Amino acid sequence: MQHAVSEERARISRDLHDVVSHSLTVMIAQAEAARVVAGSSVSRNSPEADAAFERVAETGREAMRGLRSMIHTLGDPDASPLAPVSGVDAIAGLVEHANSAEHTIDLTVRGDPRRLAPDADLASFRVVQEAVTNAIRHVRPPTRIDVGVEWHAAEVVITVSDDGGRGSLHRDDLNGTGLIGLVERVRRAGGVLDVRKEHGWRVRAILPVEEPS
Repeated sequence: MQHAVSEERARISRDLHDVVSHSLTVMIAQAEAARVVAGSSVSRNSPEADAAFERVAETGREAMRGLRSMIHTLGDPDASPLAPVSGVDAIAGLVEHANSAEHTIDLTVRGDPRRLAPDADLASFRVVQEAVTNAIRHVRPPTRIDVGVEWHAAEVVITVSDDGGRGSLHRDDLNGTGLIGLVERVRRAGGVLDVRKEHGWRVRAILPVEEPS
């Protein structure tokens, strides 16, 4: 029983890290982009700046929804009802909200979508979330980030790669808490994760699809 409780606490800790880290990183990037756009515009009320600030607000709302969901999991009776867990279908929304004037993020989907087990579904989303967060946080903009979802008969391949921008903002070692937790999450879902430094960083996960019933 104690082992199960410890595992659940570790899982919730990883989820909290993913939600807070990604959301705050995107909010900071959007705010910086809005500042640049507003500062270079004749009008302070430009549509580009308005859109960037709206993304900041929506990212904050998304973070609050995620946090409420986890508090509910911990058994707080005053928490809001449990929100649906993000999965592969939520990747497009993540990419849309993370785009900014300084970070161009494109999503490419190939093949016919298949059914994923719940743990693989969540892992697919977390792979993109963590990789995009790292690219925004550690790569000097302007940065291009390509996200790929490729469906095969027995697996789905999730790839996130950045172009290296104008170099590293911090350090070239991205083996932080989030990425270590991601390796374990993908492994538990029956998949494998590969992270390597090319011109920029490339994160690639292979996750199994469920057999048709």
